[in-house]
Parts: sequence; structure tokens; C-alpha cells
Amino acid sequence: MSKVVVSPSFGALFASFVFPAFALPKPESGRGHTVAVSISPLHLIMSVVELQAEYLAHPQFSASLIGGYGSIEAESSLGETLKFHLLEVGTQARGYFYGTSEEGAYGGLEVLYISVDVGTADVSGVASGTSVGGFAGYKWTWENFFIDSNFGLQNVGVTAGATDGAETAKAEKRKIGALANFGLGLSF
Repeated sequence: MSKVVVSPSFGALFASFVFPAFALPKPESGRGHTVAVSISPLHLIMSVVELQAEYLAHPQFSASLIGGYGSIEAESSLGETLKFHLLEVGTQARGYFYGTSEEGAYGGLEVLYISVDVGTADVSGVASGTSVGGFAGYKWTWENFFIDSNFGLQNVGVTAGATDGAETAKAEKRKIGALANFGLGLSF
């Protein structure tokens, strides 16, 4: 009979993937932060600025406001450059089950409204929608700087319309998709 030996480093690595909250060192608490403000670097890649202001209402609970604005350029099938203007407004509520709202693991709910409009000399279009989703994540904090990341699922409903002055077209769609957020910020 052969014996399988698992090294302590492999066990720690395995545990960090299977039980991330238990494999992490105990978060520091009592820093005295009440507000955390972050920016999404992933949105900046698309020329959109998304900011989030989180109010650390209780050691186990926080509430956030989210706002974003920007423009995205894309080429149409006719070779024309289109400029899409994006506006987003939303909120998050989080419950921290490991650590505190200053640093720790959490689960939460996000509600977001998004509006996108585009226009050319001949055609204008608008799309808007809401997404509601649940997520889980972790916030790492060093003094005042923090990294925040969460993933989940969201239900997205979109209504779109376009007109060329003579004709109008409308469409509606609802879809379940991935929810992912990544932020870099400062706590005060």
C-alpha cells in the first residue's frame, strides 16, 4: 500500500483556494475609517471613470454610492467612427462576515442604472437599463490604501431605441450574466 504525502506548502496553497477567508491572516480592525473612496482601473481602460464612495456604517455593514461617466469610440460596419456616451449610477449594500468593513470578506447586493447614447448626422440611439445582482468579495487594506474585488451574478434588463428621423426601432432584452468589480482606493 502506497502512502500519499502532502507537503505543508501544498496544503496551505490548496486551503487558500478552497477556504480563502480561513487561509488569510486575520484582518486588522479598529483603524477608525468611516469612508472608503475607490476608482475602477478596468473602466479607465475603456475611457470611463467609475467612482465608488463606501460609508462604513458598522463594523459588519457598509453602503456605497457608485457613479460613472465616459465615452467609448467604436467603428460601425460602414467604417464610420461612433462615440458612445455612458452614464451609470448605482448603490451597493455589503455585509462583512469575516473581518470588518475596514478589511475583510463580504457578501452584498448591487443595483445599477446605465444609460448609453450615440448619434451621427443621420441616426441617433439610446439604450438604458438596470442590473440587480449579488456578489461576494474581499477588501485588503494597508493603512489608508485598499484593494477591493468582488464577483457574482446579475440580472440585466436593457431597453434600446434608434431613429433616423423617418423610422424608429425599439428592442428590449433581459439576461443573467457575470458581475465583477475591482477597485483601488483610500479609506478615511
